Amino acid sequence: MSSLEIHSHIIGPLQTNCYVIIDKATTDAIMIDPGYLTAIDLATKLAKSGVVLKYIIITHTHPDHLGWAEEVAKVSEAEIILHENSEAVIDTYMELARNWGLPVGDKPSNWKSVKGKTSLHFGSATFKILHTPGHSPDSISIYSKKENIVFTGDTLFQSSVGRADLPFGDWSQLVTSISDVLYNLPDDTVVYPGHGPRTTIGVEKRENMFVRAKGT
Repeated sequence: MSSLEIHSHIIGPLQTNCYVIIDKATTDAIMIDPGYLTAIDLATKLAKSGVVLKYIIITHTHPDHLGWAEEVAKVSEAEIILHENSEAVIDTYMELARNWGLPVGDKPSNWKSVKGKTSLHFGSATFKILHTPGHSPDSISIYSKKENIVFTGDTLFQSSVGRADLPFGDWSQLVTSISDVLYNLPDDTVVYPGHGPRTTIGVEKRENMFVRAKGT
């Protein structure tokens, strides 16, 4: 029986999925993609309820996913986790937010850079960081074998995939990330995407018209 609770919150004008994962055994928590100021309220409510936010994990630094990480960190004192490639693109993406007219908070003043295959230990679970570039160079997916779940950001959606026409996007990399990394996970792995409803790896391998599994 899993001790993890996964709460999905649809936030901001681009309807980003902000996930809060709570370990009921320890009352520690992770927040994934605090892309809108609503995330500050979520973090405040967690603190008031006795839940300790340990990590803020950003699947990629597009503004609707990174947006308010710095402010959430100040409320919670959680550690911000970004891929090591984020340093090279974060300023461009924050400028993108201004061009789009999206409200965003301050650029994070401090964060932990991770590489692909880095492991984060959280309660009784271990989350492995998978580097899945293409939508952006710093795109990551967050996978727990024990919990049978993966958070894919804007790399893989239900019946769709992330766009590759924004700055630093690369369609070939995106296809490789999906076909060679995500599609190698067990078919029953539950996919929690950056936008839209949940799906599974098996369903996407069979039905996703944008990226087919090898051999199909």
